[in-house]
Amino acid sequence: MNGLSGKLALLAAGPGLLLCLLCAVGCSQETSALKTASKAAAPLAPAIAWFEGSVDEAFAVAAAERKPLFLYWGARWCPPCNQLKSTVFTRPDFVAQSRRYVAYRLDGDDPAAQRWAAHFGAMGYPTLIVFDSQGQELTRLSSGMQLERYAEVLQRAPESREVALLVALWQQDQLAQWSLADWEQVAYYPWGADLGRTLPADQRATFFSQLYASERVPNAALRRRILLLWAGELLQQEPQALASLAPEQAVSQLQTVLATPEEWRASLSWLQYHAVDWIARITPPGTQRAALLRALESVMEQVWAEEDYGLKSRLLTLRSHLDAVALQSAESAESDIPAELLALVEQRTAQITKSAQTPYERQSLVYNAAWYLHEVGRTQAAADLLKAELDTAIAPHYYMSYLGRFAQALGQYEEALQWHEKAFAHAVGAATRMQWGLAYVGSLLELTPEDDARILAALEALTRIAQQSPDSLYQRSRVRLERLRTPLAEWAQANAPRAKQLAAGRSQWQQACLDLDPASSAAQACKGFWPNT
Repeated sequence: MNGLSGKLALLAAGPGLLLCLLCAVGCSQETSALKTASKAAAPLAPAIAWFEGSVDEAFAVAAAERKPLFLYWGARWCPPCNQLKSTVFTRPDFVAQSRRYVAYRLDGDDPAAQRWAAHFGAMGYPTLIVFDSQGQELTRLSSGMQLERYAEVLQRAPESREVALLVALWQQDQLAQWSLADWEQVAYYPWGADLGRTLPADQRATFFSQLYASERVPNAALRRRILLLWAGELLQQEPQALASLAPEQAVSQLQTVLATPEEWRASLSWLQYHAVDWIARITPPGTQRAALLRALESVMEQVWAEEDYGLKSRLLTLRSHLDAVALQSAESAESDIPAELLALVEQRTAQITKSAQTPYERQSLVYNAAWYLHEVGRTQAAADLLKAELDTAIAPHYYMSYLGRFAQALGQYEEALQWHEKAFAHAVGAATRMQWGLAYVGSLLELTPEDDARILAALEALTRIAQQSPDSLYQRSRVRLERLRTPLAEWAQANAPRAKQLAAGRSQWQQACLDLDPASSAAQACKGFWPNT
């Protein structure tokens, strides 16, 4: 049976939470800070005037016209990108603010796009960056903000001080020079999308802890927001990292956030993805933990019930439900998934997928709905949901990858490999094909390492892509190359014939590496990928 993110190996929900879930199946209420653009998505919705031309030309025009530049880095297949297209990019307030900018969209499969992404420090899709007219980065926009905040950030960004400058002032012990707008900019900056350019990742916990403790924090709400950022860093570290924060203080602050609509609305994405794990870290099992989980569930029920929230935000309320049940069930010997939880997931995924009408909406939502079904053991239903989308999907290869994972979970290994192969074959664009081809090779190494011919054929196909489009090896592909390096080397070393066959293709692969910037991490990953036999 499948687990809830690996947490439901032993599952039996506590009566309090299950009562809440049972009520949730039939209840409907919510608040609205994420005003979705059901109205903005109307047939006559305004459109962003994207600059048509090269990246260099866009920056040249921005300089000549003394206008800031807004860069959107995304991909046609990317679900969060399609979520932006169906909500934010159709909002009249956002479109109006975008007219103050040179607006440029860079698709991950555009020529040299991955190389530009390396230059800008953009990795995940989507990445949204604001530059001044001279090409100096000012700030980045989170893809999980309240919808109305996107326009607000665009409106303020040209007059804002760059985050790098604010970090430098902190390093010089000059927080006195931060204004209220500076504190807000730092508090809502998408640090996860920064890639350490503004502040190395290993320094962020110290940064947030010192900001949290500072007497110069303008107000209590901002202090609590900074605590959540600090918590996000602590969740990635060992439990002893909590020693610098009194748990009772963390509990009190989280209670206030959950009881204050303006605050939980502003941090909804954080709460949906991290709150349960944070609760587990700051409370022992017992009444205090149960009370916090109930407060979190109450917030999520408000979000679910209000139709003015975006479909994605409403669907993500299931994340908190699943994680909360898993946490409460961690010490139970009962392995059955509660019927109430199954009913909740089945009802809500069906409702959301029915409500998603446009191709952009469906691309951003259906895979999430399928994954939640998979997590509660409805893997076949999840697969059926995705199969029904293949003929009309914007990017069917994305669903095919999930179908491969679902087939593997069901023990259908050959079918899993066939889906991964189909995903590679249906992927469009050099960078996308490289990513999905590397994923296919990874699946082959895991599920059928003895099938030398199949693996070698896949590697040859990747070599052709690399030779034709060396830039496809930057950024996202570079990460996959690094992940596969050791498994591929171990596979090659398993027998001599394999090593001999690989040696024949090494020079062709290495030739593509020579076309990369020799000082780049992509060049190093490329050279190290092919086993040196």
